[in-house]
Amino acid sequence: VGRWDKAGISTESSAWNEPLLVSLMGTPVPKEASRGSILDLTGTGWEITSMTIEGKSLLLRLFNAEGDAIPKQLALNGHADSIDLVTLAGTLQSHLSRKPFTNGRTTIPLSIPRFGFRTLKIDNFSPNKE
Repeated sequence: VGRWDKAGISTESSAWNEPLLVSLMGTPVPKEASRGSILDLTGTGWEITSMTIEGKSLLLRLFNAEGDAIPKQLALNGHADSIDLVTLAGTLQSHLSRKPFTNGRTTIPLSIPRFGFRTLKIDNFSPNKE
């Protein structure tokens, strides 16, 4: 008999029932830039529940569906001027440290308790061209 969290039931259910789809609006996007991953959550048990743009900021809301509270290293596929942890109302909670890598990715240490939410405010995000 296995455990639901170890089996990744929530992750599999979300991928099957509610795949995150992004709609690009406004200026035309070149075909080669129309696909890619902004944030790598592999192996965390976390889900992106919301992604919005406000001005020059990208707001990402994360939910820990089945992972533990041990800090993880998130891989952001691009560069940002700053990355902050904010409340649902947008109030600053803390500035997050980040470490750039040679492949253009930025890593962010973050922990979320099981069934908890975190909102990241990523300022002036510039994605890598894959």
